Amino acid sequence: MKITRIEWCGYRIPFKSHYVTSNGRAEYRYGLLLRLQTDDGITGVGEASPVGAGDEQEVAQIHQEMLSLSPVLLNARIDGEPALHSISSSLSSASAPVRFSIESALYDLLGKAQRRTVVAILGGTPRPVAVNALIATDSPKQAARYAQEAVAAGFTTLKIKVGAPRLEDDIRLLAAVRQEAGPQITIRIDANQAWNVKQAIKAITTLERFGLEYVEQPVLARYIRGLAEVRVAVSTPIAADEALSSTSDAQRLIQSQAADIFIIKAARIGLLEALEILALARKAGKAVIVTSSLEAGVGIAASLHLAALLPETSPACGLATGPLLESDLLIDHLVLSHGLLLFPNGHGLGVVLDEEALRRYSIGITGSVSA
Repeated sequence: MKITRIEWCGYRIPFKSHYVTSNGRAEYRYGLLLRLQTDDGITGVGEASPVGAGDEQEVAQIHQEMLSLSPVLLNARIDGEPALHSISSSLSSASAPVRFSIESALYDLLGKAQRRTVVAILGGTPRPVAVNALIATDSPKQAARYAQEAVAAGFTTLKIKVGAPRLEDDIRLLAAVRQEAGPQITIRIDANQAWNVKQAIKAITTLERFGLEYVEQPVLARYIRGLAEVRVAVSTPIAADEALSSTSDAQRLIQSQAADIFIIKAARIGLLEALEILALARKAGKAVIVTSSLEAGVGIAASLHLAALLPETSPACGLATGPLLESDLLIDHLVLSHGLLLFPNGHGLGVVLDEEALRRYSIGITGSVSA
């Protein structure tokens, strides 16, 4: 089959409540959805959304990338994984969100053509994936309420955004969550690079009283040595997120012994490179957690196929972010049940876009190119 048309559309979806991290707060999630159509009448979908909440300028930049990459995609043949990998290798100059979207859409096309799921093509089996509930607020009262709702819904792992200007505020936040959640619930925290090494060691040592599974990205991503220093100085395992954007980053983290856990965000890495990092992590004995980047349903679905490649005993993944948004832009929403993200039915990625919702949340950044 041959790609004969490429379409994309930017979106802006409100968060149900302000999304709060150490980097600030956001009211909307900005992103872009991609469609690749073939001469066989098959459509593959992917999502090219900035990491984090994003903004309209970032979506406009992705739009320009799509325009420049269209000649590479138009008339390309997708007859199997080798062809898909060949196309991907020609996208080395593209940003990670764009590569993620194109690779996801190509696998979606291939899966639909072969009547298989993407995870099956990658050598895995469709299965529910354990996920954490995400709490991103600076209000202890609100955090406690979110924790209560998450536990009642069957979540056994909670991820809390920390890194407030005052450590006392993080203490109050975690105290409220732990009191509401109880001692059996697993709590992990994410500082989003908020601290320097000295601050990180103090904060983690102080917050360990709340029983932490791990601490995610306590220091600046570029400061691998500092991350290693923190890891040695504290008892709680350290996870690398922003510090992990490529296979080279993964190798540096392994060589520096800077992290116990690898957080894989395909939107920051690209789908195929994420698979390479997964292999490196397995060889190095590192635990892996696949998380979203706050995408709508298409991006989360692609990451779910990646997460299903992990051992079933892996820690909970960070893919339960869809409910943070007013819409996931899908006809059939991805289903959360008792702390599990269920696999969608269908071939390829298994999702279908809600055209009405896409029109409603469109920001007018659109494009299409035909052969």
